[in-house]
Amino acid sequence: MAFKIGDVVRLKSGSPLMTVVGISGSSRISCKWFVNNANPEQCEFPSQALSLYAGPLPQEEAQQEALA
Repeated sequence: MAFKIGDVVRLKSGSPLMTVVGISGSSRISCKWFVNNANPEQCEFPSQALSLYAGPLPQEEAQQEALA
């Protein structure tokens, strides 16, 4: 799968939602995410370990609940 900067992804084995912030070659994807809504973390993963997140983002879920 070809990822692009700004995609929301997660590890296939489970992880917090992460944002793609860099791509090295065709197989190394740099991701950033937040721990406890405060501390940013960043790491590089093989593209084969990631899947594109297709569900609603947390802020979208909160907006939908507020409208219900």
